[in-house]
Amino acid sequence: WPGRVAVNLSLKQLRQQNFVAGVEKIFQRYELTPSCVELEITESTLIDHGEKTLRMLDRLYRLGLHLSIDDFGTGYSSLAYLRDLPIDTIKIDRSFVKDLGAPRKGPQFALALVEAITGIARYLDLAVVAEGIETPDQHAHLRDLGCHRGQGYLFSPPVGPGEELALIPRHRAWPVAG
Repeated sequence: WPGRVAVNLSLKQLRQQNFVAGVEKIFQRYELTPSCVELEITESTLIDHGEKTLRMLDRLYRLGLHLSIDDFGTGYSSLAYLRDLPIDTIKIDRSFVKDLGAPRKGPQFALALVEAITGIARYLDLAVVAEGIETPDQHAHLRDLGCHRGQGYLFSPPVGPGEELALIPRHRAWPVAG
């Protein structure tokens, strides 16, 4: 088994009446281990649906699924919600990563944001994944800041159905997620 598989959830899926029951049936039907799956929910989706979403996430977390906040830092939310959500991971949005090491685009600002996000995650004992890593320089900056998981073109372009299996032998050598 190559590790954890991340699946993006849409707002439409979270609005389904029996979403959690459907997830439970899938794991039972295919005899899957919930801890091998990470559900990614965008920050704006989490904030827009308050208490109902929180109850649903608690149920999914109790099943053993890993939960992550996708596109972290791009919403208009308060950081206070981080202490209440049953999450394991935050994913730094590529809009912050792309400016690392780019002197004309305010690298100090990008560096400060990424450093703050990784610091918060470390304090809350959350994993951090950087999205959109395209250059070795960005990768080096992120590793220096304590972000040891990432995804982006530096590691692999998007692949089609069935092509992902060819990447598995190289998986262990990459600091990849998602």
